[in-house]
Amino acid sequence: DFHCNFGATTLAAGTLYLIKVLVTTSQTISYIYCDVNTGGSGTSTGTYVGIYSSSGPLLSGSSDIAGSLVNPGATPGMALTTPQSLAAGTFCWFAFLVNLPTMPHLYSLGLPASHLNFNGALATLPYTVNGTGLTTLPGSITPASNTNTGALPIWAAGA
Repeated sequence: DFHCNFGATTLAAGTLYLIKVLVTTSQTISYIYCDVNTGGSGTSTGTYVGIYSSSGPLLSGSSDIAGSLVNPGATPGMALTTPQSLAAGTFCWFAFLVNLPTMPHLYSLGLPASHLNFNGALATLPYTVNGTGLTTLPGSITPASNTNTGALPIWAAGA
């Protein structure tokens, strides 16, 4: 299992939130989890999780996972459409894109991401944003376009 931290406040609709995951042992990830403090509600207009490689391509996404973000507590596993084999000694990003009329609040480290990203290179920030106004996961991202602005250290895990 991977365990990492991902956002402290309510998410902004249409924002692609990324959390860097260091792969210490080779394994396959089929599900992404998070922990909901206050659930979101309403009809989703594009709510997904995914995994991006360190160089930017989307490795796998999910079907719409809005139903997993409406109740407080640990989410059930949010299934990736294609399980991903990850090699030890690499990193990837878990991605969250949420579009609900009432956005969820997810548990986090409780620190601003800018404190955790201190002096980091944009292409390797641990907590970052890479796009706004989105309704689907992009097929790839440009890691050098990552930004600290609006990044959230939300708790997330993969298995």
